[in-house]
Amino acid sequence: MCVALRCKENGYASKLDVSWNGFSYEGSLAVCELLKKNSTLTELNLSSNRIDWLSIRLIAKGLASNKSLEALKVGFIIGRYTMSYAVIDTTSAAHATDATQ
Repeated sequence: MCVALRCKENGYASKLDVSWNGFSYEGSLAVCELLKKNSTLTELNLSSNRIDWLSIRLIAKGLASNKSLEALKVGFIIGRYTMSYAVIDTTSAAHATDATQ
């Protein structure tokens, strides 16, 4: 999560992949702060972490104040099967895609 904390100070990062880091509440708090303060991030991958409902609320709070993010990847994989996966285009709800197929 150090990467997320550094990216909120870095005005140049446009893509961040923190998938498979095993973070939960603390990591989600860092992501929330990142989304609030970074104005250049366009793509964020949070897949395969331990994000619970409280963590989702934190991330949503950060998303509400972020104007630059265009794609958010979330989901988890068990074995060979993707259980839930979505790529959310934040610029238009019509562009949201489901990658469960």
